[in-house]
Amino acid sequence: MRRASFLLLLCLFSPYVWSEATWSGLIIIEETINGPDASGGDQHELERFAHIIENRLKQARIQLLQAPPMIARVIREDIGFYEAELERVVAARGGAFRMGRTNYIVKGERMLLIADGAKLLVDRVTGEAAGQVEGHQTMRKLQPIPEPTSLDDHPPGPDMLGYPTRHLVRRIRGKSYAIDVAVGLPNPYAIGLLEGGHENDLVRELAEMPGLPMMVSEVGGEAVRSLCVVRVDRHEVADLVFQAP
Repeated sequence: MRRASFLLLLCLFSPYVWSEATWSGLIIIEETINGPDASGGDQHELERFAHIIENRLKQARIQLLQAPPMIARVIREDIGFYEAELERVVAARGGAFRMGRTNYIVKGERMLLIADGAKLLVDRVTGEAAGQVEGHQTMRKLQPIPEPTSLDDHPPGPDMLGYPTRHLVRRIRGKSYAIDVAVGLPNPYAIGLLEGGHENDLVRELAEMPGLPMMVSEVGGEAVRSLCVVRVDRHEVADLVFQAP
C-alpha cells in the first residue's frame, strides 16, 4: 500500500451509509507498519538506520510542498523508496512505525480531510472537492458512489472502539487483506472517487464497504501495513469548520 494513495483520499458517503445523513463528528485513521517481535541482530544499529530514513522521508515530504511538477515526480519516487526501506527495517527490528495520520471531519454531506500535505473540502451537494494537495490548489469533480457490498453473510469481527464489526478477506492483485467493517458508520474511503482519479484497487474495494473499515491489514509478510481507525468521535461540528480551505 503506498501512503500517497491514502493521504489524497477525500471523504464521501455512499447512499447506504447516508441513511443517517446528519452524522457529525471526527474520524481519525492511521497507517502503520508492524513488524514481528525482535529476535537478535543489532537493534541499536537498526534503530539508528530507521531514524535516518525517517528524517529523509520527512524532508522529502516538506520539499514536495513547494516543488514544481517535474521535480515533484522525482521526490514522490524518493518517498516511495524511503517507505519501502522503512518497511524492511521494521521487518528486521520488530515493533511498529506510524507512517501517517488522516483526520476526517464529517457533517452530513460535507467532509474536511486534513493530512500531511493535504487539506480538502468535499461537498456532495456541489459534487466537488477543493483545497490544497502538496502545496498546490486543486478542484475536482466527484464520481458517483458505487453500490455498497452486502456483508450479511460474513462473520462478526471484533468490537472496535465500541462498535461491532463484520470480518472479511479480499484478495487484490496478488495480496490478501483482512478487513473489519463497522456497518452503518460513515465510510471515508468512498471519498477517493474523483473524476479522472487513479485509485488503486484496494481503495476501490474499501469504497464499496457499507460502513467504516475499522481495520485493514495485509495478510502475511514479515512487515504488515495496516490502516486502523483510532478514533470515532460523534459530536456536533460547527459549519464554520467547512469554509473553503
